[in-house]
Amino acid sequence: MKTLAPLLLLLTFAAGATADEEAAAFFLERGNKALAAKNYPEAAAQFEKALAEMPGSIPALLGLAKAARGQDQKDEAVRRLEAILDTAEEQGTPGQEAAVEEARALLRQIDRFRLEYREMIRRHVGQLLDLATKSRETDPALARRCVDRILDLCPEHPRAKALRAELPEPAAPPIVKPGEVPFLNGRDFKNWFSKGPPIFSFRDGVLVVKPGAGTCMARTRDLLTGDYILEFEARLAEETGKEPVFVLGWGCRSTFELWQVEVFAERFSLVRYTGTEKDYQRIGTVEFSRMAKPLDRKSWNLFRVEVRGPLVRFFANGEGIYEYTSATSAAYEGTVSLCVQGCTAEFRRVSKVP
Repeated sequence: MKTLAPLLLLLTFAAGATADEEAAAFFLERGNKALAAKNYPEAAAQFEKALAEMPGSIPALLGLAKAARGQDQKDEAVRRLEAILDTAEEQGTPGQEAAVEEARALLRQIDRFRLEYREMIRRHVGQLLDLATKSRETDPALARRCVDRILDLCPEHPRAKALRAELPEPAAPPIVKPGEVPFLNGRDFKNWFSKGPPIFSFRDGVLVVKPGAGTCMARTRDLLTGDYILEFEARLAEETGKEPVFVLGWGCRSTFELWQVEVFAERFSLVRYTGTEKDYQRIGTVEFSRMAKPLDRKSWNLFRVEVRGPLVRFFANGEGIYEYTSATSAAYEGTVSLCVQGCTAEFRRVSKVP
């Protein structure tokens, strides 16, 4: 008896499905007869019954559209025809291609411009979906924008909804501390000077610097004097050259007159430039392996520069790396700078903090 129970249950469901289909077919036949007799209210009533038995039935929707047109109910006819095309475009209607084409032809007769608009949206959605699929791994922010635009146009688009559920949510912006002065606004690169081509962009509020095979450098317009503390949150997103490095600078007065920490593959280097590219002083080097917790450049890291009079201290993820005493505190007066070479680097916070 236990063995027969699942089989009986399956047969019951199958019988129910067959009964629904048979009932729908019965009402469809009566609706088509009423439609042929131009008894449009009766046809609509029969097609509604068929739709109740088989929700989403293409023949029932098509019959309702024809019945509405026969009663000069243009908006209702268009609504039913668009429901057919939505189903065909979003879910597919195997075996019912002829009915879908008939619906498209009927919509063209009733409202040609509505159909042209639908076709334009359909092409646009297809392009957006293709771009979202291609960029989901390399640029999830772009993929999210594409999918969100699709859902603005077609809120129930199943492929777009499924893809949106798979995409990661944008990273939460860093918390701005009381008294903090951020140099990045998360939207554009205003208030910065840059050298080289425009390779700066923002993605989910994060500054992305992608110089390709070249080198880029940028510095703020804000001058720092006296004592100050700077914090940078940065990571390496992609290696594109032989010796990828991103650089955090301060006391910047010109392209080659500044202090900077160079974050290489396995080490930090503290460097002071005093006039030209070749006129520099390498003050110290620290290997990542010597840190209490070795640094992973591809993860977000917090770097901190503390200037107190002639003393400068550098920290990485809360760990003091080294310090240096200059001849005068005036040596650290200048702006903040960023430099990237041989990689794509991301900065989500560059701030003066209390």
